[in-house]
Amino acid sequence: MGADLELKDVPSAGAGISSRNALQLSIWDVDQNPLQTDFYTSTVPEWPYLYLPIPDYNLGENIRLFYRDNAGQSREYSLVEEFSDFPNDEYRIIGNCALVFIDNPGIFYLQ
Repeated sequence: MGADLELKDVPSAGAGISSRNALQLSIWDVDQNPLQTDFYTSTVPEWPYLYLPIPDYNLGENIRLFYRDNAGQSREYSLVEEFSDFPNDEYRIIGNCALVFIDNPGIFYLQ
């Protein structure tokens, strides 16, 4: 794909949003142009993914994962035991991390 990714801690997911951990994902193409949303589709053989660390996680603890796009729209991901064929709104807990597939830049945050 030739893209550059940057993942960095941010102090907040946005005004009025409490979060346990917030990470800003930025994505650029080979010419350093920001990639826009939904650059992956269900026909692509492999999706990029992130392991998002969960600070001070205790096994079995209830964790909620949200995504906030660059326009400020948020959505909640669903915790699953196994990913579906199109896992763009799903996540799993692996150790002390949330595993999530990505196809958009924005902020991922945990509550």
